[in-house]
Amino acid sequence: MNRKNIRELICQSLELNGYDPEEAQRIFLLEMGVVKYFQFEEVMPACLGLENIERDEKSINYYWSSRSDQAECPNCHEISRHERKDFVRKPVQDIASEGCAVYHEVKLKRYYCDNQECKSKMFVERFYEFTEENARKTRRFKDRCVNLSVATGNLPAERLLRAEGSVICDDTISKYVKTKAAKVIEANLTEDKVKILSVDDFNTRKGDRSSGCTVFIDQETHKVLVIVKGTTKEAAQRIIERFPSSEFLSRDRSSSLSSAGDACGKVQVADRFHLVQNIHKAIEDALTAEMPANIFVKEGDGWKGTPEGVGNNVVFSVPQEETEKRIELAGLSESKAEKYRNTLKMLELSDKGIRTAEIAKALDIPPKAVTELRRGAASTISEVQDKIERRIEKYPENSNGQGRPPADGRRKTIGANPRPANESIVEPYRGIVVEMWNAGDSHHTIHPTIQEKGFVGSKAAVYQYICKLEYEDPCVLTRKIKQKKPGTPWADSFDKQEAQDLPKLSLEKITRKSVYKSILNECKDARPANADKEEGDSNEEKKPEAEKPKPKSKKPAMAKYSPLDQEYLDLIYGKDEESSEDQRKAEQTADDHEEAKKKGRTERFEKIKAKYPIVAMLIMFLTDFHKWLDLNDESGLAGFVEKYKDSEVDAVAQFVNGLVKDYDAVLNCLRYPHISNGPIEGVNTRTKSVHRRGGGRASVELLCAFRVLAS
Repeated sequence: MNRKNIRELICQSLELNGYDPEEAQRIFLLEMGVVKYFQFEEVMPACLGLENIERDEKSINYYWSSRSDQAECPNCHEISRHERKDFVRKPVQDIASEGCAVYHEVKLKRYYCDNQECKSKMFVERFYEFTEENARKTRRFKDRCVNLSVATGNLPAERLLRAEGSVICDDTISKYVKTKAAKVIEANLTEDKVKILSVDDFNTRKGDRSSGCTVFIDQETHKVLVIVKGTTKEAAQRIIERFPSSEFLSRDRSSSLSSAGDACGKVQVADRFHLVQNIHKAIEDALTAEMPANIFVKEGDGWKGTPEGVGNNVVFSVPQEETEKRIELAGLSESKAEKYRNTLKMLELSDKGIRTAEIAKALDIPPKAVTELRRGAASTISEVQDKIERRIEKYPENSNGQGRPPADGRRKTIGANPRPANESIVEPYRGIVVEMWNAGDSHHTIHPTIQEKGFVGSKAAVYQYICKLEYEDPCVLTRKIKQKKPGTPWADSFDKQEAQDLPKLSLEKITRKSVYKSILNECKDARPANADKEEGDSNEEKKPEAEKPKPKSKKPAMAKYSPLDQEYLDLIYGKDEESSEDQRKAEQTADDHEEAKKKGRTERFEKIKAKYPIVAMLIMFLTDFHKWLDLNDESGLAGFVEKYKDSEVDAVAQFVNGLVKDYDAVLNCLRYPHISNGPIEGVNTRTKSVHRRGGGRASVELLCAFRVLAS
């Protein structure tokens, strides 16, 4: 390996230019002083002098020598000027430069301790501003390792530092991170400057309570104080006791945190977000207990409602005769017909409150098949109804006579320029032909009859004669036949009038989740803040109609600052085009369709409210909750608890009983609306992200170090 010695190179160059060796050495030392001033003035102590620099392909070595005349004893801290004749060399790694690792090899002096009572008779001088005791890295190099690790993780930091030329491993970086974080955590737990302590828990493994951790932050500064293992009362109490001067404890609805706060005598404030989250969970639980997962709204006169059971619950069904008629008109195959019958029967039994297992026994099918029928019930009913309507549209109209198509059909049968019917050889038998044709006979049966009367022509002559009579004016053929269209082999057995008289039948499936969302949307408009906003909007004067808005650009707002040409931006985002009249009409049609769908959803929701009284009760329950929460009304809280504490709905009663147990914290939530767990929820989100970044292997200690240093 080719190693370059700067002292030798510079001194040789100076000597070749006429300088004597002593002058060359003095000039070299002056140059080393300049290098120290510009590169290491803020890092190296003033008493260290740069003596030489060596460099190879992988490293740069700086050689320093101590020029001190005194040093402080590390044990008794007395100043000593009694030097020894020997010295100690200490190599220290610094931040890499020019793709090479940088090392400082420092020649340190040794001193005798003049204090007779000191245990150390001799010691090596220390420079704590440069590096820690017994350390092999400079302070600034350690800080760089820690900063990179906190930003990216230990392994990415190792890769970045090695790419710069440094010699380091991820375990060493992890040790530096923990060491620096330990000092910060110690300061957080001893200074006691926190006024509002915010606490929350999370699981490092989703759904695994044994991996739970508790996070503590200063709500005023959003600074992470510490993360501890466990979510028990004891784990939280150990930390809360370290902050005796903190007055408030912001928390979620956890009972363990509540108990810990009571034990430490803190003023506890329940978080608003968790109150809303808890009541939403109570509404979902109430719907789960009172409603099926899928609700079928039946529309159309085809459903026959019959009051049955307790409370005269209306059971909808389709008569068996009408079911078979629909199957026949739709032309269903045997398998689809059986599925249609089972679907209607399943819906009828479901209205009676019969469970899936009993329905399966009644239909003699597996329970899994009942689930499949329920899942596809809406599409099964609509497919049959749509098929009947399509057949009505495609049904061929009736026509007089033979019913042959005009133009092409006539020319192919009787020629382009046919002779009149009165010139045909069948004309003498006109009365017999017309009478038999109107009676329902065809040329096959007419031909033998007129043969007996003396006709000597062929069947084709009779056929052509009938075709000519059809197009004469007035037509003497009064028999009605169906003019068949291509692809309508079912037309002979299809009764159009019967299909048109059949009452409509439709089924709309609404999930329990959509009912839950509809409840939230209806309560949203009734909240005090939204109600005031709507009232303010109605009082405003109507502004004149503005011009039609310009079409929305496909490109983001920052695209105009992109260095790419417009051609490439159009390729990436698509070209902006002015909307034409057709496009505007299509957009208007889409808006109208969406408005119609919204209206339909509203109507169906009203039917569900009428069928399930629990829905209207839950809407009132949530509306009353937001009245006192949004307005910070303490008396409203008391009235809410009194109104719903004895509710017959278990989920509602359970939620209100939880408010009673945690009444003081909920009341403080109204008294101190500026205190919330919002900041710590954001901390938890970032903490989970950092934990995933470490592949899930980071210990709680390292995870705590990352979050404490990052905040």
